Amino acid sequence: MLKIVRLWKNRRKPLTEVCEVESSEPRISAELVEKIILNHFGYRPFWFWKYLLTDARIYIGDPWYNPVTEEDLETICNTCREVFQNIKYIPTIFDCDDFTRVLIGQVSLLRYRHRKNYAFGYVWVLLNIDGEEYGHATCFYINDRLEFRWYEPQLCKTFNFDKYSPKLILCVI
Repeated sequence: MLKIVRLWKNRRKPLTEVCEVESSEPRISAELVEKIILNHFGYRPFWFWKYLLTDARIYIGDPWYNPVTEEDLETICNTCREVFQNIKYIPTIFDCDDFTRVLIGQVSLLRYRHRKNYAFGYVWVLLNIDGEEYGHATCFYINDRLEFRWYEPQLCKTFNFDKYSPKLILCVI
């Protein structure tokens, strides 16, 4: 059964007590982020059987996010290239999930420096490639047109995984 965990609905310390946040940047609510993710993976409207017949998990951490603009994406791409310039894929040791975790950490540092809660997260999916399913961990963001977009840390750029009919396993933002 699809499970959505809304961490932002639990008791929390206000963000303004943790760090100064004064932003006139556009914000999108966690509810809208959830809707965008669900729409992208075909869980909207909540078709009863489709909703029950999946083990997917979605974790939403904050009550609001800043959409990722083209300028923000350029900063993320530059940071990605800088961090991974001398790092190569090593099966089992440093593979897709490791690239993803490192980039998510770097984006978290950008959030802090820029005082923007980027709508940038990670997903684990099953991809259908030539009739076989392959597991993959990668990133995604929600742009300023409120669209779900894939971001591949191993390439340091956007990449369209939709052509592989992705099935959601885990989504964290």
